[in-house]
Amino acid sequence: PKGDVDAHLPETAARDELGDLASSYATLLQRFKEYTQYLQTLGSKLSHEFRTPLAIVSSSLENLAAEKSIADQTYIHRAREGTARLQGILTAMTEATRVEQSIETAERVEFDLADLLRGVGQAYAHAFATHHIEVSVPTESCPLQGAPELVVQMLDKLIDNAVDFCPQGQRISIALTIEAKHYRLSV
Repeated sequence: PKGDVDAHLPETAARDELGDLASSYATLLQRFKEYTQYLQTLGSKLSHEFRTPLAIVSSSLENLAAEKSIADQTYIHRAREGTARLQGILTAMTEATRVEQSIETAERVEFDLADLLRGVGQAYAHAFATHHIEVSVPTESCPLQGAPELVVQMLDKLIDNAVDFCPQGQRISIALTIEAKHYRLSV
C-alpha cells in the first residue's frame, strides 16, 4: 500500500525450474527495491546539492540589480561561478549514470594491476607535464579480477582532481601496496 517493494519470494531454495525462476525474480525484485529506494531519496539529495549554488546566483543577481557600480563585476563573477558549479553537478550526475551502466555491463577479466598503473602513470606524466607524476607499485605481479577500463576511468577522475588541487610543479603520487589479501591504491 505504501509503494514498498517486498523482494522475498517463497520457494527460492527449491532445486527445480520453479526454484530457479523464483530465485531470479527475487534477485530482480531486490534490484528494483534498491533502485526505488535510490529514486525516493534522489529529490532530497538533488535539492541539497543545488541549494548553495542557486543561493549564490540569486543573491548575486539581486545585488547586481540593486547596485550599479564597480562591484557589478564581482557579482557577475559570482553568478558565473554558481552557474559553473550547477553545470558541474549536472555533468557529474550524467557521468554517474554512465559509470553505473558501464559497471553493470563491463566484462570482468584477470589483469595485472601493477602493470596497468605503470602504463597509465607514464601516460599521465606526459599529459600533465606541469606536475611531477610519481608511480610506486610492487615489483611482483598484482593479479586482479575486474574491468581494467573502469580502473583507468576511476584513476582519470582522481588524477584530474589531483591536478586541480596540486600546485604546478609539485608531486602527484600514485601508489599501490599489498596489504594481507587486499591491494591499497592511493593518489
